[in-house]
Amino acid sequence: MTRAEMKDVAESAIAEMKFVVVTLKVSDAEFCLFPLLSGDSLLLGMDEYNFDFDGYSVFAYSDIKTLRPESERRNAILRAERLAERAVIPAVKLKDWRTALKSISELYPQFIIEGTYDDTGEEFFLAGSVEDLSLDELYFKNFDADGVWESEPYQLYYSEIFRVNFGSRYVEVLSRHLTDGK
Repeated sequence: MTRAEMKDVAESAIAEMKFVVVTLKVSDAEFCLFPLLSGDSLLLGMDEYNFDFDGYSVFAYSDIKTLRPESERRNAILRAERLAERAVIPAVKLKDWRTALKSISELYPQFIIEGTYDDTGEEFFLAGSVEDLSLDELYFKNFDADGVWESEPYQLYYSEIFRVNFGSRYVEVLSRHLTDGK
């Protein structure tokens, strides 16, 4: 699927207030998303999980395998549950990963970055906060599933990121119980 085709699907869903299914190239993972904003290279939407919103996700179009409309039946159910009416568009700039991460970190100090290391191909899942943003890379301080900060930040390249998730229950709960150490 081309970027132009994906952008057409996303922009149509935004205009019609419909949900889409995002399938990633890296793992064939699927996400039900209520798209809110479409940039040249990034897509922002609210994550639907068990018929409720659970935060926001930003995806790079280059990492999406397919982007298709959710079924009419499922859209009808989600409409009946009034999810679209509860959607709030956060002030996230979608120019590029650096700009998006800067604006996300101003709104949500802790969030999740998922990606694949360029040198090993290994996937990563990090919950934490941005320490520094430069032109090609960022430093991200991670906390574990117990809310304990790791001692050193991870160096990540923007090219390694395939999803950023913020405002989710997972991060919001753990953020209230973080240890000192950042």
